[in-house]
Amino acid sequence: MGKYVNDNYNEKRLEFEFNYLGFSYWAVEALRARLADPNRQNAFAIQDERWFGPDKMHLTIELGDGNNAMLGVKSYDVSYRKEIIVPEIEIEGINTATLDRIMGSYDWSEDLKKPEVREAAKAEPYLQQLVDLYDGIKQDLQRLKESDQPAAWEAAHLLTLRHWLDTPYESNIPGAEEFKNIYEIRHSFSPEDKVWPTVKEAKNLLEGAPIGRSIISPVDGIPVVEWFGLNLHEKGVDGNYLMEGFGFFDLEREMKYLPIRERYNHVGVGAIYRALLNGDRPAVFFLEGNSETPANLHINPISQYIEVRDKQGKIITNSADLSLNDQTLGDINYSTILNNKVMRNSNYNEANYEYIVGRLRQHLFPDTQNAELMEQMKQGKSRILLEFHSAEYSGAVKATVHIEKADSGTYFPNRYQLELKRPDSEYVRRQYFPIQNFKGHGNQYDIPWKMGVNLLKGSQVLNNWLREDGSTIYEWRGLDFSQRKNAGYGYLSFDRQELDVEKKLDELPIQEKNKNDLRHSHVVRSIEMGNSQVVHLDMEGNPTIRLRANVRRGDLDIITPGQAISIQQFNTELTQSRESGVYMSDPSQGKGTGRGRQTGMDETASQVNSRTAKEQPITQGSSVSVDNNGKTNMVQNTVNPPGSKSRQTATTRPVNDGKTKKVLTGNRITPPPVGRSGNHMKHGM
Repeated sequence: MGKYVNDNYNEKRLEFEFNYLGFSYWAVEALRARLADPNRQNAFAIQDERWFGPDKMHLTIELGDGNNAMLGVKSYDVSYRKEIIVPEIEIEGINTATLDRIMGSYDWSEDLKKPEVREAAKAEPYLQQLVDLYDGIKQDLQRLKESDQPAAWEAAHLLTLRHWLDTPYESNIPGAEEFKNIYEIRHSFSPEDKVWPTVKEAKNLLEGAPIGRSIISPVDGIPVVEWFGLNLHEKGVDGNYLMEGFGFFDLEREMKYLPIRERYNHVGVGAIYRALLNGDRPAVFFLEGNSETPANLHINPISQYIEVRDKQGKIITNSADLSLNDQTLGDINYSTILNNKVMRNSNYNEANYEYIVGRLRQHLFPDTQNAELMEQMKQGKSRILLEFHSAEYSGAVKATVHIEKADSGTYFPNRYQLELKRPDSEYVRRQYFPIQNFKGHGNQYDIPWKMGVNLLKGSQVLNNWLREDGSTIYEWRGLDFSQRKNAGYGYLSFDRQELDVEKKLDELPIQEKNKNDLRHSHVVRSIEMGNSQVVHLDMEGNPTIRLRANVRRGDLDIITPGQAISIQQFNTELTQSRESGVYMSDPSQGKGTGRGRQTGMDETASQVNSRTAKEQPITQGSSVSVDNNGKTNMVQNTVNPPGSKSRQTATTRPVNDGKTKKVLTGNRITPPPVGRSGNHMKHGM
């Protein structure tokens, strides 16, 4: 203690930091006790617990010497497990809700299976009553597990996970340790991160929600919110999830479009604004005519708008769609903003540079070409081309971003071209994707480069699309490889109702189908973005399967090496394997069920290559390029149709095996799914 210049100041500062970050009263008391200990070490840890309803968070707060030998919080480690939800069903004469309450009446701290406990129970009526309780519960669980109904086995598994994890009975749970590794979210937060969250914000980040920080826009100088989130699909070398920036938008402006009762209450609007910044999903009343609907607000940081969802999680509307009917604020054009900035700010290049970097980040390009971008801007080139490369898909990917210089001297990114060279074909597929440059609601029509790669591979994606007449639509689209345009290929459109990913997940016995699962929203959005997504079967060993959207059939394909089968066929084979007592191996490793149709590589990777009655072709405009003399020319892509060599049968390579590990050159930038919450964890730890 004597080495600190002002011990009292240091103590008060630490107490303030503990309270600001949201640590508990007991953590503050433990801090005071450690500071008063003359023999304490220069670095030490304090344990803390926080409860959010039935969900428990365990924290390890690491403290050590900081600047000027002042003790400070170096980091805090979080272990977060949410309550497991057991569905109420009645099977084999057993009501799972009743069984849940019975199992919850005992803390299971004593092992009632031990012979010495059972011997002692003969002389102790209360202990004998507990032994009888355990035996009855065990019999009911066994009956559920032996049922021929998958829902019964699932309920039994959830009951044991809910009540027996971290108890002497954990050994009775198949795959308990793997379950904890999957469902117990662990992360270390540090002041060195992009954002230093409070405990409440950390909880929201671990549930997949973004948090915001108010900043001054580098583009137009107005207050905006920059959004951050954890990529729960990927961990870095330090074992932590990757913290990603989602760009920024004007949250206050977006809120003005929402027809909610609270918008007429200044205090209420302020509370909602702060709640959204913290990653909460505030409750509101959505106004439609003379009716009011209870709803919650969700931030969609990728599309950059606010979603209004009912209590079941269904999207009612969003601020982007509402803005199309609201003419009170008008549209703000980035060109006007930046050109005006040229007139009033001699240092406009910096703002122009920051704008371009921001738009590239919103398209999920890494920052590896930022230095080259600034150098070419300083040279005043009329056209700037930035190239990004990746060889970690099933084929080589090249992305070329086109940045043009306007007459005013301001640079704008207006499109990027993707090229995909697959190992099973000698032809290169090319496609231009536009980059919009208008403020407020243009970003929701962005096609991140990973989504573009999926389109070139033949997948369908669900996205907001901007039509040539300025109208918008939210629908599934895929590329029509029979329709070649100057900008690449034409599009096929599918009504969004053709495939509801959430409903299809409900048909599978997987852990991620529950909307309370932390990973549920990520899986749904990943599939909607055209990815083939790994999910975990809710059965012994937690084997995995890989899913992909097949909008033409209105189904999800279950992909195994060389095969793609329907959900119905998969469930049938799974039931047969259970009835025969044969354990189903991990299908993702090519050992599981699957007697489905064989698919060639090109068929699997290119579902959308001809039109049916319900598919609508969409025309594309021509792309524009500027030569070295600043002249504008129309560019015709040399896109060759897939030849016979691209239709070989895939017998040695897993279908669509190019899952993202690290993309392009630079940082990991897998698009994080957005807007859905998840909670499927354990009560108590």
